[in-house]
Amino acid sequence: MQTTNYVYVLNNMVLTDSEGRWLFTENLVSQEDVRAVYELSLQPEYPVQMLVLDSLINGLQNDVLTLRQMLAGADDRVFQLLARASQLATWQHDHCFCPRCGTGLIQHEKDLAKECGNCGLLQYPRLSPCVIMLVSDGDYCLLGHGHNFVPGVYSTLAGFIEVGETAEAAVAREVLKRPESALKMYVIFPVSLGRFPILLCWGLPQNMPVGISAFSRKSWLMLSGFMLTSYRICQRLFLYPVF
Repeated sequence: MQTTNYVYVLNNMVLTDSEGRWLFTENLVSQEDVRAVYELSLQPEYPVQMLVLDSLINGLQNDVLTLRQMLAGADDRVFQLLARASQLATWQHDHCFCPRCGTGLIQHEKDLAKECGNCGLLQYPRLSPCVIMLVSDGDYCLLGHGHNFVPGVYSTLAGFIEVGETAEAAVAREVLKRPESALKMYVIFPVSLGRFPILLCWGLPQNMPVGISAFSRKSWLMLSGFMLTSYRICQRLFLYPVF
Protein backbone atom coordinates (compact mmCIF):
# COMPACT_ATOMS: atom_id res chain seq x y z
CA MET A 1 0.00 0.00 0.00
CA GLN A 2 1.33 3.40 -0.99
CA THR A 3 2.02 5.89 1.79
CA THR A 4 0.76 9.42 1.21
CA ASN A 5 3.00 12.29 2.27
CA TYR A 6 1.68 15.74 3.19
CA VAL A 7 2.71 19.33 2.65
CA TYR A 8 0.94 22.03 4.67
CA VAL A 9 0.33 25.54 3.37
CA LEU A 10 -1.02 28.70 4.99
CA ASN A 11 -1.78 31.66 2.73
CA ASN A 12 1.07 31.41 0.22
CA MET A 13 3.67 29.90 2.57
CA VAL A 14 4.90 26.30 2.85
CA LEU A 15 4.87 25.42 6.56
CA THR A 16 7.54 23.55 8.52
CA ASP A 17 7.99 22.22 12.02
CA SER A 18 10.54 23.71 14.44
CA GLU A 19 13.34 21.66 12.84
CA GLY A 20 12.60 22.85 9.30
CA ARG A 21 10.84 19.67 8.16
CA TRP A 22 8.18 20.43 5.54
CA LEU A 23 7.30 16.99 4.09
CA PHE A 24 5.34 14.87 6.54
CA THR A 25 4.39 11.19 6.50
CA GLU A 26 1.52 11.78 8.92
CA ASN A 27 -1.63 13.86 8.63
CA LEU A 28 -1.38 16.41 11.45
CA VAL A 29 -4.72 18.17 10.97
CA SER A 30 -8.41 17.38 11.01
CA GLN A 31 -10.67 17.80 8.00
CA GLU A 32 -12.37 20.92 9.35
CA ASP A 33 -9.01 22.73 9.45
CA VAL A 34 -8.42 22.16 5.73
CA ARG A 35 -9.63 24.71 3.20
CA ALA A 36 -8.48 22.91 0.05
CA VAL A 37 -6.56 19.80 -1.01
CA TYR A 38 -4.32 19.46 -4.07
CA GLU A 39 -2.46 16.46 -5.44
CA LEU A 40 1.11 17.70 -5.42
CA SER A 41 3.18 14.89 -6.87
CA LEU A 42 3.22 14.31 -10.63
CA GLN A 43 4.39 10.74 -10.00
CA PRO A 44 1.49 8.42 -9.04
CA GLU A 45 3.85 6.02 -7.26
CA TYR A 46 4.79 8.81 -4.79
CA PRO A 47 1.48 10.36 -3.69
CA VAL A 48 1.81 13.75 -1.97
CA GLN A 49 -1.11 15.94 -0.93
CA MET A 50 -0.92 19.67 -0.30
CA LEU A 51 -3.33 20.74 2.43
CA VAL A 52 -4.28 24.42 2.52
CA LEU A 53 -4.99 25.44 6.12
CA ASP A 54 -6.95 28.29 7.69
CA SER A 55 -4.53 28.82 10.57
CA LEU A 56 -1.30 27.59 12.20
CA ILE A 57 -1.93 24.44 14.22
CA ASN A 58 -0.11 21.49 15.80
CA GLY A 59 3.32 23.10 15.96
CA LEU A 60 3.49 24.07 12.29
CA GLN A 61 5.38 27.31 11.64
CA ASN A 62 5.89 29.75 8.77
CA ASP A 63 9.11 31.48 9.87
CA VAL A 64 11.71 28.71 10.26
CA LEU A 65 12.99 28.47 6.67
CA THR A 66 12.46 30.56 3.56
CA LEU A 67 11.56 28.92 0.27
CA ARG A 68 15.05 29.59 -1.09
CA GLN A 69 16.58 27.87 1.94
CA MET A 70 14.34 24.84 1.40
CA LEU A 71 15.28 24.68 -2.28
CA ALA A 72 19.02 24.95 -1.66
CA GLY A 73 20.59 21.56 -2.21
CA ALA A 74 17.28 19.81 -2.93
CA ASP A 75 17.33 16.88 -5.35
CA ASP A 76 15.16 16.90 -8.48
CA ARG A 77 12.11 15.25 -6.90
CA VAL A 78 12.15 17.44 -3.78
CA PHE A 79 12.77 20.57 -5.86
CA GLN A 80 9.77 19.77 -8.05
CA LEU A 81 7.53 19.19 -5.04
CA LEU A 82 8.57 22.46 -3.39
CA ALA A 83 8.30 24.43 -6.61
CA ARG A 84 4.83 23.06 -7.33
CA ALA A 85 3.71 23.62 -3.74
CA SER A 86 4.91 27.24 -3.82
CA GLN A 87 3.17 27.95 -7.12
CA LEU A 88 -0.10 26.28 -6.13
CA ALA A 89 -0.10 27.98 -2.73
CA THR A 90 0.31 31.40 -4.32
CA TRP A 91 -2.40 30.67 -6.89
CA GLN A 92 -4.79 29.40 -4.19
CA HIS A 93 -4.18 32.51 -2.09
CA ASP A 94 -4.23 35.18 -4.82
CA HIS A 95 -6.99 33.94 -7.13
CA CYS A 96 -10.13 33.95 -5.01
CA PHE A 97 -12.57 35.93 -7.17
CA CYS A 98 -13.73 35.75 -10.75
CA PRO A 99 -11.93 38.41 -12.85
CA ARG A 100 -15.00 38.68 -15.10
CA CYS A 101 -17.87 39.18 -12.64
CA GLY A 102 -16.27 39.33 -9.16
CA THR A 103 -18.00 36.23 -7.76
CA GLY A 104 -16.03 34.04 -5.37
CA LEU A 105 -14.33 31.08 -7.05
CA ILE A 106 -14.70 27.45 -6.01
CA GLN A 107 -12.50 24.43 -6.72
CA HIS A 108 -13.32 22.57 -9.91
CA GLU A 109 -14.48 19.02 -9.25
CA LYS A 110 -12.12 17.36 -11.77
CA ASP A 111 -9.53 19.80 -13.13
CA LEU A 112 -6.75 21.67 -11.37
CA ALA A 113 -8.75 24.86 -11.70
CA LYS A 114 -11.16 27.22 -9.97
CA GLU A 115 -14.62 27.83 -11.31
CA CYS A 116 -17.01 30.76 -11.07
CA GLY A 117 -20.45 29.56 -10.03
CA ASN A 118 -22.04 32.64 -11.58
CA CYS A 119 -20.60 32.96 -15.10
CA GLY A 120 -18.77 29.63 -15.41
CA LEU A 121 -15.30 31.09 -16.09
CA LEU A 122 -12.46 28.68 -15.32
CA GLN A 123 -9.18 29.90 -13.82
CA TYR A 124 -6.13 27.67 -14.08
CA PRO A 125 -2.82 28.17 -12.25
CA ARG A 126 -1.01 31.04 -13.93
CA LEU A 127 2.43 30.65 -15.50
CA SER A 128 4.46 33.62 -16.68
CA PRO A 129 7.24 32.61 -19.11
CA CYS A 130 10.64 34.16 -18.51
CA VAL A 131 14.24 33.71 -19.61
CA ILE A 132 17.37 33.22 -17.55
CA MET A 133 20.59 33.37 -19.53
CA LEU A 134 24.30 32.88 -19.15
CA VAL A 135 25.96 35.40 -21.46
CA SER A 136 29.55 34.35 -22.06
CA ASP A 137 32.65 34.99 -24.13
CA GLY A 138 35.00 32.03 -23.81
CA ASP A 139 35.87 31.67 -20.13
CA TYR A 140 34.18 34.97 -19.23
CA CYS A 141 30.51 35.54 -18.39
CA LEU A 142 28.27 38.47 -17.54
CA LEU A 143 26.68 38.56 -14.07
CA GLY A 144 24.53 41.21 -12.39
CA HIS A 145 23.88 42.39 -8.85
CA GLY A 146 20.21 43.08 -8.12
CA HIS A 147 18.80 45.71 -5.78
CA ASN A 148 17.56 43.03 -3.37
CA PHE A 149 20.76 40.94 -3.38
CA VAL A 150 23.00 40.63 -0.36
CA PRO A 151 26.37 42.41 -0.82
CA GLY A 152 28.87 40.58 -2.99
CA VAL A 153 26.36 38.24 -4.66
CA TYR A 154 26.04 38.28 -8.46
CA SER A 155 23.75 36.20 -10.67
CA THR A 156 23.02 35.39 -14.28
CA LEU A 157 20.61 37.81 -15.96
CA ALA A 158 16.90 37.08 -16.22
CA GLY A 159 13.64 38.72 -17.22
CA PHE A 160 10.04 38.10 -18.26
CA ILE A 161 9.00 37.44 -21.85
CA GLU A 162 6.68 40.22 -22.99
CA VAL A 163 3.37 39.54 -24.74
CA GLY A 164 4.03 38.59 -28.38
CA GLU A 165 7.78 38.34 -27.83
CA THR A 166 9.98 35.34 -28.60
CA ALA A 167 12.40 33.92 -26.06
CA GLU A 168 15.31 34.91 -28.31
CA ALA A 169 14.13 38.52 -28.46
CA ALA A 170 13.64 38.58 -24.69
CA VAL A 171 17.24 37.49 -24.15
CA ALA A 172 18.57 40.25 -26.37
CA ARG A 173 16.27 42.87 -24.81
CA GLU A 174 17.17 41.96 -21.24
CA VAL A 175 20.90 41.89 -21.93
CA LEU A 176 20.81 45.18 -23.84
CA LYS A 177 18.16 46.84 -21.68
CA ARG A 178 18.47 50.63 -21.48
CA PRO A 179 21.82 50.76 -23.27
CA GLU A 180 21.73 54.58 -23.60
CA SER A 181 24.92 55.84 -25.23
CA ALA A 182 27.18 52.97 -24.24
CA LEU A 183 25.96 50.50 -26.84
CA LYS A 184 24.59 52.98 -29.39
CA MET A 185 22.83 51.28 -32.30
CA TYR A 186 24.49 48.13 -33.58
CA VAL A 187 23.18 46.81 -36.86
CA ILE A 188 24.56 43.36 -36.06
CA PHE A 189 22.98 41.85 -32.98
CA PRO A 190 25.72 41.55 -30.34
CA VAL A 191 24.02 38.55 -28.70
CA SER A 192 23.78 35.13 -30.32
CA LEU A 193 22.09 32.10 -28.81
CA GLY A 194 23.85 28.84 -28.08
CA ARG A 195 22.23 25.91 -26.24
CA PHE A 196 18.50 26.56 -26.34
CA PRO A 197 16.21 25.97 -24.59
CA ILE A 198 16.19 24.32 -21.19
CA LEU A 199 12.80 24.40 -19.48
CA LEU A 200 13.25 24.63 -15.73
CA CYS A 201 11.19 23.66 -12.75
CA TRP A 202 11.23 26.82 -10.68
CA GLY A 203 10.43 27.74 -7.10
CA LEU A 204 9.35 31.33 -7.67
CA PRO A 205 5.55 31.59 -7.89
CA GLN A 206 3.97 31.82 -11.35
CA ASN A 207 7.34 31.73 -13.20
CA MET A 208 8.31 29.29 -15.95
CA PRO A 209 11.91 30.07 -16.93
CA VAL A 210 13.64 29.05 -20.14
CA GLY A 211 17.37 28.57 -19.56
CA ILE A 212 19.52 29.81 -22.45
CA SER A 213 23.23 30.05 -23.15
CA ALA A 214 24.13 33.19 -25.12
CA PHE A 215 27.41 34.49 -26.48
CA SER A 216 28.70 38.03 -26.86
CA ARG A 217 31.98 39.91 -27.13
CA LYS A 218 33.14 41.36 -23.81
CA SER A 219 33.79 44.72 -25.49
CA TRP A 220 30.08 44.99 -26.35
CA LEU A 221 28.87 44.38 -22.81
CA MET A 222 29.02 47.98 -21.59
CA LEU A 223 25.63 48.18 -19.95
CA SER A 224 23.91 50.76 -17.80
CA GLY A 225 21.98 49.23 -14.91
CA PHE A 226 18.33 49.94 -14.21
CA MET A 227 16.98 46.82 -12.57
CA LEU A 228 20.54 45.98 -11.49
CA THR A 229 22.87 48.07 -9.37
CA SER A 230 26.02 46.81 -11.09
CA TYR A 231 27.36 44.36 -13.64
CA ARG A 232 30.48 42.26 -13.51
CA ILE A 233 32.32 40.29 -16.18
CA CYS A 234 33.74 37.26 -14.37
CA GLN A 235 36.26 34.63 -15.37
CA ARG A 236 35.26 31.02 -14.82
CA LEU A 237 38.39 30.41 -12.77
CA PHE A 238 37.15 32.75 -10.02
CA LEU A 239 33.55 31.49 -9.82
CA TYR A 240 32.36 28.93 -7.31
CA PRO A 241 29.00 27.16 -6.96
CA VAL A 242 26.51 28.41 -4.40
CA PHE A 243 25.48 24.83 -3.55
